[in-house]
Formats: sequence, structure tokens, C-alpha cells
Amino acid sequence: MRCFRQGLLAGVFLGFGLAALPLSAAAQGDPAAVEAPAAPVSPALPAAPEAPPAPVIASTGDPVLDKAIADARASLPHFWEHASKFPGQAHWHIVKIGLPSTEGGNENVWIYTTEKQGDDLKGVIVTQPESLVGGLRKGGKIEFKESDVIDWSYDEDGLRRGEFTKRAEFADLTPAEIAEALDYEAIHPTPVP
Repeated sequence: MRCFRQGLLAGVFLGFGLAALPLSAAAQGDPAAVEAPAAPVSPALPAAPEAPPAPVIASTGDPVLDKAIADARASLPHFWEHASKFPGQAHWHIVKIGLPSTEGGNENVWIYTTEKQGDDLKGVIVTQPESLVGGLRKGGKIEFKESDVIDWSYDEDGLRRGEFTKRAEFADLTPAEIAEALDYEAIHPTPVP
């Protein structure tokens, strides 16, 4: 489903709703499912942090969204060129990747890049994830590949460039509704100058 008129115009952003969390068998009252207590962790030896999960890249099954992702990837050279003009201001330039969700599938998160070495990227998660594998949160550091990027965005004169996946949500809208949505979302009429 690509048409999000009601949520879009009401200001509801996809991916940030509340999710129902499944209860464990023990929490549902099954006495046979009581879990063994966790082994204590020595204060002298803190538990090692889990490695960040690998990004998930797959066809969405939606040709409009798949094209938006392909267009975003194809225009990454423009994004990196623009970002290079603003050293030390990585928070103005963000990329989106999909990471494994504890609820299955993937959850898309925005990241500002702090380092780029060829295809290797390091960054900080900008959006608050709901259910990432490994418990990654907003402000968490992550390493990923440029090939994992599914979208990008930066601010230009108060409007966002890029935002290909957000634009894909507008595919079923009329031209007037698209103009209203772009204005509401502060997205530039064209993704790339």
C-alpha cells in the first residue's frame, strides 16, 4: 500500500507507532515456562556489548519503493559531494539503512555519518528505533557499508533534498496533494538539484 493520505496529512510519520510486544510464556502464566535466572556478571568483567546487526537489503515488493531506493543509491555521489562541502557538520547529512527488527523483517533508521572510508561508513543513529536486534538506540554508534544505504537527505534553504523513500509514499496522490505533502513535510520539490 503506497497511499498514506490520512496519516501524511494528519502528521503521522510511518515507523514511529506503538507496537504490541509479545509476552513470554512465563509472563502469560505458564508455570512450565519459568526461565532460569541469568548468571551474575562480575563487576570487574562487564558483559561484552553485542555486535551491531547487519543491515537488511531486499526488494520491498513495491515497484515504486524499489525504484525510489534505486534512485537514492544512484544519486549517492551527489550526496557525498554535497556533504564534503560541510566538514564537521555531519548532522546535516543523513542516510537511511534497514536493520533487523526483533519483530521480524527490518526497521529503517536514519544515521548521520561520522566517517567514510571507501564503502565503509561509521555513524550515529538519529531516529529512535522501536525494536532493533541488539538493542541499538538513538545516539548509538554503528558501522555499515555504503551499499546498505537505501535513502539520503540533507537540508537546503529549509527544505530537505533526497527523501526518495518518503516521496514514494506520495505516488498515489494527486499533484495538488503532492504539493501539499511536500510543503507539510518540508521536502524540496526535486530530490537532486
